Amino acid sequence: MKGTMILIDACRKFGVPFADDSNSDNASFILRFDTNIRLDEPVFLQYVPSLTAVWHDAGIQKVFSRRREFRLVSLLY
Repeated sequence: MKGTMILIDACRKFGVPFADDSNSDNASFILRFDTNIRLDEPVFLQYVPSLTAVWHDAGIQKVFSRRREFRLVSLLY
């Protein structure tokens, strides 16, 4: 989930739009996830359709191809 959130943020920072406008709504839904709560299966299943749609978007794929330009993984200490 956090990786997708980082990719969505990178799209905004790099000015890369979603190829499918409906993915703006999916991205907003994903970004509303509270990363402080436990991501158990029932919660995760609510996000699967949005995560899948956003991942397959050409805009996200373009940003993913630029992953060397930003930190994709959030390190936990």
